[in-house]
Amino acid sequence: MASVPPSALGFRHVGRLLRCARAGKFAGTPAAGFSDDPAFAPELLGGLGQGFRDFFAGKLQPFFRADMLGQLSGLLPPPIADHLPDRYCHALDAA
Repeated sequence: MASVPPSALGFRHVGRLLRCARAGKFAGTPAAGFSDDPAFAPELLGGLGQGFRDFFAGKLQPFFRADMLGQLSGLLPPPIADHLPDRYCHALDAA
């Protein structure tokens, strides 16, 4: 799930929160009201750590474009890759 720095620093998600597993599809109804979920620092650190572990294990992050740029996006750590437009389009495809 894409995260943003805390609202106390002036950042916030746009619209309502929809949860989606990495490389999954949006499902259900949007959460009511505003949320700072997921917590920025733990999500960023955990995602970067997972990205490095996956990279050194030879496991690419999922990508949804067959062109070279799409394939290269598989090298990005999850906290960055989760914000790519093709990820949102893929997740919205079933919504």
